[in-house]
Amino acid sequence: MRVLIPFSLFILCFDLGAQDLKNGRIEILSSRSVTVSRKDTTPITILRGDVVLRNSDGMFKCDSARWWRKYDRFTAFRDIRFIGNNGLTIRSEKLDYNKGIADLKGNVILEQDDQTLETSRLLYDTKNERGSFSDGGKVMSKDGELTAIKGEYEAKTKLFLFREKIQAITSDYIINCDIMKQYPEKSIYIISSDGTAQSESGTLLFGSAHIDNKNNISSFFKGVIGKDQQMGFSADSLYKMDKNELTRLFGDSLNRAKWINFSNDTMEIHSDFINHTPELTIAKTDVFTFQNELITNSENLSWNSQDSILVLWQNATTWSNNYQVISDSLKYFFRDGDSRDSIYGTGKIHLSSKPDSVGLADEMSGKSLIGFLSDGHLETLVLRGNAAALIHPETNKSSNITCSEIKLNFKENDLKSIRFIQGPQGEIKSGDSNEQHLPNYENRWKSHSSRIDFMSGRK
Repeated sequence: MRVLIPFSLFILCFDLGAQDLKNGRIEILSSRSVTVSRKDTTPITILRGDVVLRNSDGMFKCDSARWWRKYDRFTAFRDIRFIGNNGLTIRSEKLDYNKGIADLKGNVILEQDDQTLETSRLLYDTKNERGSFSDGGKVMSKDGELTAIKGEYEAKTKLFLFREKIQAITSDYIINCDIMKQYPEKSIYIISSDGTAQSESGTLLFGSAHIDNKNNISSFFKGVIGKDQQMGFSADSLYKMDKNELTRLFGDSLNRAKWINFSNDTMEIHSDFINHTPELTIAKTDVFTFQNELITNSENLSWNSQDSILVLWQNATTWSNNYQVISDSLKYFFRDGDSRDSIYGTGKIHLSSKPDSVGLADEMSGKSLIGFLSDGHLETLVLRGNAAALIHPETNKSSNITCSEIKLNFKENDLKSIRFIQGPQGEIKSGDSNEQHLPNYENRWKSHSSRIDFMSGRK
């Protein structure tokens, strides 16, 4: 049988509510009607019309509710709103609250500052200010829109943690991954799983990432691969600053930084560090370049793609036309149209042919070098300054020649002629020699790396 409790007892509830609020339990602030019913010895308070409940964690508003005061539990219906102490609000169609845990169902909308979470069901710990969903959710913030299967939200730190089939759409990327932290207030994404970042220009694959949308700075780690219509790259990690159009690639012995520009000169660079801007590309530590049939290696490199100028310094090596050139520094000027490409070298210059089956190679040396190329093939090469040559006309015979200048002419990848030029104060000296190599000779033919596998079809 239903028992109605006099309204005066309801007034007592408000007196007791002050103590409940102090203890973190639910109290009633308002309701158009209140009915207390006893069923199975457990009193139930039925509230109808503009219901407002609160505890130390915040305020609950709804059209109607059933409250089990003894168990600090209530169920709310229709037009439900929870207003937290930190300005957070949650709306839903139904709410079950039990000792600090709010189970919200039906068109759940969580709002705090500039971010909004939409989901079908949300469990929210009002004391610790943490919510979670596992049936799919969508977050909208100033960074863009994000969807995920599972997620958690910490209102105190304004942090989202997402899992499974995450897609974030920002002004710069469409990101897909499985584990992500988002700090909407700071506009930061921290990704700790494999993923892809798609932009207007192409797609990037990564192992983890840190994206700062506010400052347009992106960092990708644990193996990075990307390419578009104009360029491609792979590295251990990547740093990108959109404001300055700066890209930095970092590699190591297992996963070197590799970058390629498909436009104009189709330049490919491998090294431990590459710093790229639209105007200039700089690389350091065991740097290799590939362009047409020309391969180079050095400790340092700069590449001006606008003017097509390539500079190598510190132990520079070039391989072309079955010839190897070693120098302290080398500078290439690549020209369009009918103009020939040119090369300049200074320091300890050493040029040698590819060794034959018994290891013999024709060699030349000097203090400076100038040459001209066409489509990556040498046409003319001139060595000056105490020039010397070690020629092997026969397998068992060597000729050592010293002069002021040596000029080599190539045609169709073959050396056609060698001209030894007498200097103003010197003469050409020639004689048989027992020397196997000139000073500074090194056989580096097997030391250069191979081109990027997944990009080789673009060349």
